[in-house]
Amino acid sequence: MVFTEIQAKLLIAFYHSPDYSLRYSDFAKENELKNYEVCRIGEALSEIGLIDRSNQRKLTLTSSGIEEAEEILAKIETATAHLNYENVNAPDIPDIALGMAVRFPNTLFDAMERIDQHYKIKSLFEADTPFTGQQLSRRIKEGFYILPIKFYKLEFNSHTPHSHLAMANRAFKRNCEMRIHNGRGYIVIFPQTLSSERYGDQKLITGKPDNFMYWNGNCYVPMQTENDAYKIPMDCFEFSYTGDEVASRVLEGNIEISATCSNSGMIDKDGNPVNMRAMLSVILH
Repeated sequence: MVFTEIQAKLLIAFYHSPDYSLRYSDFAKENELKNYEVCRIGEALSEIGLIDRSNQRKLTLTSSGIEEAEEILAKIETATAHLNYENVNAPDIPDIALGMAVRFPNTLFDAMERIDQHYKIKSLFEADTPFTGQQLSRRIKEGFYILPIKFYKLEFNSHTPHSHLAMANRAFKRNCEMRIHNGRGYIVIFPQTLSSERYGDQKLITGKPDNFMYWNGNCYVPMQTENDAYKIPMDCFEFSYTGDEVASRVLEGNIEISATCSNSGMIDKDGNPVNMRAMLSVILH
């Protein structure tokens, strides 16, 4: 629902009043308005079912009015946090946040929340101080985050040609999901089918990585599967920051993984399955 700034302020004033009840004269005085001006604003809100005028001595918000006020307040909170992160002049923030709340679409606030969560994550720990994925999972908002990933070659088997080095990063979608629930987190990666010319005879081979395992600090263990995705517990990641300023700081977490492509027909020049051991790097810019 679309409101003017003064309508939004009136709804918020009702919401913060005892029993969601408010006298127009009090609101008029606080906002340097005439009583009749506030009455007109209230009538407009009453006509769309947000203010109950059945008892003229006690005007109150309806259940719909409460819901609208809470939505406006949630947007103001998101906008305020974002403006603070962007170093907007503090005294200007309340008015700007209110204006954003009544003018901007919900999709923009969803985007701001994602951006602000990234800022929050990057400000949780000191720069250049290592921390674990478990520590991170316990301190950020429950939900999921889209983060870029990169694979770095550690080693391939002795039969694997150098042409497969470039395949390591093409074998996965460029983004992963960081999922947080009840203080626990997972990194979810998504392998994809790729093709490359086989070394020696130049035959085109296609396949999809499988048999994923990760290093848990003691040994390689199989990854959990979820449809076409693979999950790694955040507990096994080591994270660190580079950069001093929060806005330009980069978070990076690493873990060793291994995989083969034996079930998809990817083989080397001698007919052996392509085995890969790589460092998976999760990045937050």
